[in-house]
Amino acid sequence: MLGVLALGLAFVLYQVASGIALVVLLAAQGVGLAELLAVMQTGLVDYPYTALVANAVGQGVGLVGVAFGAARLTGPTVRDALSVRRPAPTALGVAALGALCLVPLVQALSDLNRLLPIPPWLAELEASQIALLEAVLARPGGWLFNLLLLAAVPAVCEEVLFRGWFQHYVGRVVSAGAAIALSGTLFGLFHLRPTQLLPLVLLGCYLAYVVWRTGSLFTGIVVHFLYNGLLVLVAPYIEGGVGSDGPAFPLWTVGLGLAGFVALMFWLQRRGGRTVSPVSVSTGAYPAAHSPQPQPHDG
Repeated sequence: MLGVLALGLAFVLYQVASGIALVVLLAAQGVGLAELLAVMQTGLVDYPYTALVANAVGQGVGLVGVAFGAARLTGPTVRDALSVRRPAPTALGVAALGALCLVPLVQALSDLNRLLPIPPWLAELEASQIALLEAVLARPGGWLFNLLLLAAVPAVCEEVLFRGWFQHYVGRVVSAGAAIALSGTLFGLFHLRPTQLLPLVLLGCYLAYVVWRTGSLFTGIVVHFLYNGLLVLVAPYIEGGVGSDGPAFPLWTVGLGLAGFVALMFWLQRRGGRTVSPVSVSTGAYPAAHSPQPQPHDG
């Protein structure tokens, strides 16, 4: 319960800090309070980078701020509470390849998700998010800035909160499987993207698993960044834009991707962990707060 409340606090601080940063940044560009409401009505499509910078500030204050504060209260050290350890290089590479193998399945789930009914206000909110993303991605020559704000910042901030602190903390009182499922599900809900809820939950659970298995927050950050970065780079070339159905993957690619994914996860489960994993694979339990943390090895 405390972990869920902490996520709620992080969400509120994220929204408040983003809003304050947005007002300050727009004011610095000469947008007065009288114009601000009109700008908000357009979904900030005229100020896409300003909105992204404000969003990054909000993520830093809300997500990272709460994660570090909670880590200081619940762990012997922030480093231990957030699982800040070097992963085995081979296991990190396998985790990244596993994410690529999931791409056809993620697209299939996205297509299925769009068939589910959603409330009009959520549909309107998502439409404004998509319009903002399309405005950003349409800017020529901004790919490096896009990678920073759309891939790197979310990868660091979201992983620090969801897989760094939350998953590790709740894993002390529930099984590893339950902690992974809870972390992934709340990660999907956190994004407020109803038409992408199923793929977001799947990706959240996968990131939670590889962090659990390798014992390192850095695994989640790297895999998250690579996946987001791939989407940022290919999105401008998808016919119909960000909100479209995306590329149509044949059914056989879903099966092939799943076969490769299962093989990679089998290797990761058997050989991708630590000499003595910080999460006991045999019991599925997280260690006590003051348990000594072993050093990683490249299994």
